[in-house]
Amino acid sequence: MIRFLKHTLKTFISPKHTYLKRFKIRPRDVVIDLGANVGEVTDYFLRKGAQVYAYEPNLHAFNVLKKRTQNNKNAVLHQVAVSNYNGHAKLWLHEDHAESEVEFSQGSSLQSEKDNVSEEASDVVVMDIADILSAHTSIKLLKIDIEGGEYDIIDCVLENAGKIDNILLETHGQKHKAFAEKESILQEKIKHSPFKYKIYTDWF
Repeated sequence: MIRFLKHTLKTFISPKHTYLKRFKIRPRDVVIDLGANVGEVTDYFLRKGAQVYAYEPNLHAFNVLKKRTQNNKNAVLHQVAVSNYNGHAKLWLHEDHAESEVEFSQGSSLQSEKDNVSEEASDVVVMDIADILSAHTSIKLLKIDIEGGEYDIIDCVLENAGKIDNILLETHGQKHKAFAEKESILQEKIKHSPFKYKIYTDWF
């Protein structure tokens, strides 16, 4: 009961949920959640009646996500990482993952140069962003939080931005020096895109 009350309170006061209210999601809208983690954003959109396609490679986070959405037929879950190719890769774990596999699952990354990952990794399936986007003719919202992987998929996202109403993009160049150059290139690409007005880079 205490855990339930804590979750309920967090849901009502979540700054992410407050941020997301602006997008006016309606039943049957298509939402794609890249880097769904334990499902805070996925759960929010499911409650709005959206059809949510959630992608999360970390097994510990995915198990929480799966349990959280198990009774919702509008949730389509994929335990995969997302990049610009299909195949397999190492998912580098957060340096503090041993303290709490779920809590520190957010820091997992395909990018071994990321400042806060350890030398420990798990093998994961990787799905090409092009295949994900080509499966839909219209996307109400695309959320991207893939811990440095955004730099590998931004070209494809911009190429498909015409059919996406809103793009929430968390970049990691300011937090992690290893991505500084990639961050600069990404920002220039967005600046010169005719769809830049659709892209929200102030996402958490």
